Amino acid sequence: MSNWRKMRLYYEPLITSAAFSRPVTREDEGREAYLRWCVHCQCPSDTAEHTLFHCENWNGLRTDLRERLGYPPTSADVTDILCGPLFEDLPTDGYQRTIALCDAEETLRLFYKMVENILTVKEEEERARQVAEADR
Repeated sequence: MSNWRKMRLYYEPLITSAAFSRPVTREDEGREAYLRWCVHCQCPSDTAEHTLFHCENWNGLRTDLRERLGYPPTSADVTDILCGPLFEDLPTDGYQRTIALCDAEETLRLFYKMVENILTVKEEEERARQVAEADR
């Protein structure tokens, strides 16, 4: 087994499970508060996985990646997107290999853009809610 495959097998559970299963937290007047319910769809567990892949409120920000993949992205896709294709799976032809790597890089760029856009808008909305609550 190649070192790349071993590294990928090691990091995959860390990337998919740990990163996406914990509730999203925020600081609220010096104490940690768990945002248990999604304010957009009332899902009882507002995790990163829910926000990035399931909440319908963010479907518009997933469009580019969805079109690139040919299906809606899921947390199961994260390892492949972040790590790219396995070395053994790349074409042997140099030109085809370059195309495959460029395709993987574009998919990673679209994933990064999706995450950044969703989290930026979500943070802006949270700040607006906090201001509105403080004004009451």
